[in-house]
Amino acid sequence: FTEEPVRELLRFFAKFAQVKAVYDAATTAASAQASQLLQRATKTHYDVIIKTPILVLPRAASSVDAITANLGEIFAHNAFPSQDDGHVVTKLEAGLRHVRLASQLGHDGHTHYVQMFDDVNIIVDMTHEDHLGHKNSSPEADTRILAQMSDFQIKLTQEQYIFVMALTQSIPRAFT
Repeated sequence: FTEEPVRELLRFFAKFAQVKAVYDAATTAASAQASQLLQRATKTHYDVIIKTPILVLPRAASSVDAITANLGEIFAHNAFPSQDDGHVVTKLEAGLRHVRLASQLGHDGHTHYVQMFDDVNIIVDMTHEDHLGHKNSSPEADTRILAQMSDFQIKLTQEQYIFVMALTQSIPRAFT
């Protein structure tokens, strides 16, 4: 694992943090206007997808060996399904999906691409119901939350295991 690219990334993020102060001021101004709009609106719909970066962690600068971490995408969306009985339902789904980890290892002049795990998903579903005439003493839950994580197996060769363990020791050094 080469530590210098990580240090350069950290320098970039330090500069990025300086720009964040300007962003925060703009966000505060926008938030004030948005709160005025939300007071007039009864429902706000959103559908957000954030694609995360793909991290390639090479063993050394001159090596073909690397671990590639696809951190997937973060998502959140909501809906307001109509109900015939006069109560309001808000459904929210959020999570992290399509997370993958793979290795590229050179051996005897050949490069081998091997998945360690693929398509891991973590999803949280929330349903909130506002019942008209609903009493606080009712045993019925207003909010139901269901969290799921997909089943997956981590497949490691001995060489992959050694590489991953070396990464767990060298990554913290890049932050010092």
